[in-house]
Amino acid sequence: MKKRVLSAMLVAAMAMTAMPSQTFAEGALDAVQQTGKLSYEGYKEVWHDEFDGDSLNRTDWNVETHEKGWVNNELQEYVDSDENIQVKGGQLIINPVKKVTKTENKDAGNLLKNSDFSEEMEGWTQTIANWGGADGSADASAKTADGSIIYSIKNAGTQDWNVQLKQQNISLQNGHKYKVSFKAKSTATRKFKTGVMSASYEWYGGCEPELEENKEQEISFEFTMTKDTPADFYISLGKYADDKGEYTKDTPASDVTISAIKFVDMNATDGDNNSTKEAVSYTSGRISTQNKQTFTYGRFECRAKVPKGQGYLPAFWLMANDENVYGQWPRCGEIDCMEVMGQETNKAYGTIHYGNPHSESQGTYTIKDGADFSDDFHTFTCDWEPGKITWYVDGVKYHEESDWYSTTVGQGTLTYPAPFDQPFYIILNLAVGGSWVGNPNDETSFENNPYEIDYVRVYQKDSYNEDVKRPPKEVTLRDPDAKGNYINNGDFSAKEDLSDDTDWKFITTLEGEAEASIDNNTMTVNTKKEGTADYSVQLVQADLPFEKGATYQVQFDAYASADREMGVDVKAPDYGYKSYMPHQDVKLTTKKQTYTYEFKMGDASDANGRLEFNMGAKGSTADICISNVSVKRTKKADPNEKEKKTVLANGNYVYNGSFQEGDKHLGYWNISNAENADVTVTPFSDGRRFKVTMSGNEKSAVVMSQEELAFATGTPYKFSFTATSDADNTITANIGGYVYTFDIKAGETKDFAVELPSDAQYVNHNISITLGMQKTTWIDNVSLVENALIKNGSFNDGTTGYTIYVDSSAKASYVVDSLKDNNALAVTIKDTGDQDWKVQIKQENIKLEKGKTYKLKFKAKSSLDRKIRVVMQGQENRDWHVYSNDNIVDLTKDYQTFEDTFTMNEDTDTAAFFSACLGKIGDNQITTQHEVHIDDISLEEVKDDPKDDIKDNPKDNPKDDIKDNPKDDLKQDIKTDIKNEQPKVPAPVIKTSDSDKAKTTQAVKESKTAKAAKTAKTGDNSPILAYVFGAMAGALILGVSFLKKRKKTNN
Repeated sequence: MKKRVLSAMLVAAMAMTAMPSQTFAEGALDAVQQTGKLSYEGYKEVWHDEFDGDSLNRTDWNVETHEKGWVNNELQEYVDSDENIQVKGGQLIINPVKKVTKTENKDAGNLLKNSDFSEEMEGWTQTIANWGGADGSADASAKTADGSIIYSIKNAGTQDWNVQLKQQNISLQNGHKYKVSFKAKSTATRKFKTGVMSASYEWYGGCEPELEENKEQEISFEFTMTKDTPADFYISLGKYADDKGEYTKDTPASDVTISAIKFVDMNATDGDNNSTKEAVSYTSGRISTQNKQTFTYGRFECRAKVPKGQGYLPAFWLMANDENVYGQWPRCGEIDCMEVMGQETNKAYGTIHYGNPHSESQGTYTIKDGADFSDDFHTFTCDWEPGKITWYVDGVKYHEESDWYSTTVGQGTLTYPAPFDQPFYIILNLAVGGSWVGNPNDETSFENNPYEIDYVRVYQKDSYNEDVKRPPKEVTLRDPDAKGNYINNGDFSAKEDLSDDTDWKFITTLEGEAEASIDNNTMTVNTKKEGTADYSVQLVQADLPFEKGATYQVQFDAYASADREMGVDVKAPDYGYKSYMPHQDVKLTTKKQTYTYEFKMGDASDANGRLEFNMGAKGSTADICISNVSVKRTKKADPNEKEKKTVLANGNYVYNGSFQEGDKHLGYWNISNAENADVTVTPFSDGRRFKVTMSGNEKSAVVMSQEELAFATGTPYKFSFTATSDADNTITANIGGYVYTFDIKAGETKDFAVELPSDAQYVNHNISITLGMQKTTWIDNVSLVENALIKNGSFNDGTTGYTIYVDSSAKASYVVDSLKDNNALAVTIKDTGDQDWKVQIKQENIKLEKGKTYKLKFKAKSSLDRKIRVVMQGQENRDWHVYSNDNIVDLTKDYQTFEDTFTMNEDTDTAAFFSACLGKIGDNQITTQHEVHIDDISLEEVKDDPKDDIKDNPKDNPKDDIKDNPKDDLKQDIKTDIKNEQPKVPAPVIKTSDSDKAKTTQAVKESKTAKAAKTAKTGDNSPILAYVFGAMAGALILGVSFLKKRKKTNN
């Protein structure tokens, strides 16, 4: 069976507006203005579909199919069906279809697994707190027999949960009514508790029955859910406490028998007999022009009428045709030309998504005077030009945006106007339900309620000027108050309107219910419902200025009415809510305490930072009191401080190796000796390559270089680049003093690579490439990475190289544990979500070659016994094909090492990825908080016997190389030198692809190596020949060492 793992991009592959958003604009369209004309002067139509005929034009359109929940928790399955997608009457019709099926099954209404204990304790967990101490004095045993579970309780312990039966992860639905019933009998009169609650102890329903001695009683309770969530059912037979938390003096010893347990969804059955169960499913249509009709810039127009009803989201939007250019969503960019929510069909949304972390800009347009986008056809237009995108409804402009960027955390910023400077394709779809628009209700009609499209047209100008600059954004940082505090009203001496954007603002969302008030110099937050996200209950203050390089202190006093947690963050509302300060989980007690945190502003200066107190979804509704809040600068930025370079998030030590970043796409590169040469970066259509054309008047070759990179001794590296030349040429590369030359023939495009051993001794941390004196040379894909298929498997470089994805429906956080676990990745999971990929660790762009065998190896443990799934697989264009074995492994509290050997039977995939899925595996959605640790990940090619490799490869025997060396008469002199003085810098290992020639000129002595590096950087190639003797010495050293090692092996 084919399985797939959802990439981070797919979180928003359906056009959707995320919360919280970034930039908004709102307009209103008067009904009398709908005849406004949009000028088309200078444009010509380049493509259209008027939807004539009686079927979809599949030459231009793809029909996409995706399962339910593919993105944004949507309910529909996208299918290729005439019922959902029709062309008739000159229009495209996308029909939403609702299907209700009933199943006949006596157990259909019971949500519990193994409710009759026929499989003993399968599906159940139980607690008997017999471990000693104040909370571990219980003495009890349990057995199953004849459809029952019988507890023999000698000592009920000190808490009600000290003897407890539980079943976890029961999926409950918003608005559904549930009934729980079972039979209970006790050998002594006693009380106990039973109920349903979340893993974070939010109580949904239950009762506290009293059993009479030796009398079997029917116990039942009902409750109605107010949200979709997994929950736990429990029966607590420990020491009984009343609703005030006061425990009885004694809960008598007894035998308690529980049987005939039922947990019924009353909305999904036909009554108390529970003989039938309804299942509701939805299908809809989604079509796109991907790889068939793509456009870079243009005016995109659609005339359409939308369906009306809660839960509908019709969309007309654009996505990047190749997400690998700039990276997956949101880095690749998205343009939403039109979205209209079915419950608010008088308002249209136009949005762009970009950046990483995710940022967006959105405009809305509301029709006045009772007009409605579902009553008649309207024309939705989006005009995309270099550096400017404009939205129109019926020819009237309502939103324009020019300020965007695409930055990846741990990497650089793409050259503007990226990502909106590449081919995009068109999508038309109708979503049903989801995390933004909400789910259909009883009033939502599925009869004759389609998304109707009259036409789609694309217009373009003859040419576009792409030499545009991002609008300058002047950053003015305000001064603090007299005490140095940037927080306004931090002492809460003034009462405020907490609903406006001035100073303090209190926000509730996503099912959070709470109130905030200022009194006696204290902000008090009373929470009724904690909501589903940490920001469901939130106190914030924005407009806080932060200067790049400066150090800041966040301080406040706080306490709670009961012990609980609160999150504290400093974020960037204008930049996708990225974090400036590491997230802090503050443990509050009933005693007032002062909390202090410090951080250094590593990002560009920002006048609109935001302090956040996040009180939602923390497993508690206890009141919180906050006072004496301050944010102060404790250290100014050092104007002379250089930003220390590090390994990039993709594992590359070279910055901008693909020439996509900075001014003229040459960010981070130093270019020298280019006075008479033509130095450019080619356009997008040519793949953005560094290009040098020599005029013939140059005195020396052009050198491209980067300084003070983060590579260091102790790690093996692979340096590589791609080159093209229109004449025979020689290219020289210098990596930290190791100098290599590469020959290339006229008209060739070649991938060059060299390997540097872990014990290489670098004289500096610079790299340079000298391009030679011949005509035109192109360079691309410059890379210096750890020489391993999976990079940073030890996590010694943090999460560099990995993407860690947590779906909005799951709850998890992660850290590289350098304190207690030697840099293992530690993932804390509160809710796995309902799919394996909803908590996921990924590393992309791993090359797997057809016919080769690989060994995937890692170690892992979990604080809770559970399964995870670890695989190698292909991207969406490979249908998420799993190349390895499915590799579902069982974790325990102790580390285990897992290995999976597999052969790549599919075509070579240069963009395969490693995926560790920590979400729901099988039927087990886990809502109990636990930690999964994973470390020492490696992927190695399994080769034949290395002896055979040595025998078959003459280059592997340095003896042969020395014997064939025309300078053999120098061998005695070299040996004498070696005896007298061992070289300080070992000769490098050389590896080229496709028999490319690479010649090391590494100097034997460190002083000579430094000279070599200096010379190569200036572009003077004449000294290279002087290092031939050094290279020979280095080769001989390696040869002697190799022969000794081989001799030991053979013995």
